[in-house]
Amino acid sequence: MTHNGTTTDQGVSGLEEAVEQIGDESAAEGIIEVGEWIGIGNEFTGVLVRKVWTRNGERLELHVPAKKYTAMLDAMQLEIVAAQDPQQFSWLFQKKLGSDDSSTSGS
Repeated sequence: MTHNGTTTDQGVSGLEEAVEQIGDESAAEGIIEVGEWIGIGNEFTGVLVRKVWTRNGERLELHVPAKKYTAMLDAMQLEIVAAQDPQQFSWLFQKKLGSDDSSTSGS
């Protein structure tokens, strides 16, 4: 897919292959119905997203094929994510990528 001449899903190129590699983990997670996967990506990463229905309600399932990360978030968890300011995400990036220099800043 392109937008303004740039590839917007290059982080999840081969969407069909990535979906096949996920396999059928639905039963293990108590998923009773699933929506279609969509891919969101950039030059650094790619994420697959779909809506799923479980015995405990609706969830948004996120999957990062390159890292094999998966998360299922309910509406309350998504509300908390949406309430974060961009600085909180910057802090999470630093922590996850090991570039947390908070110990050297300040005093």
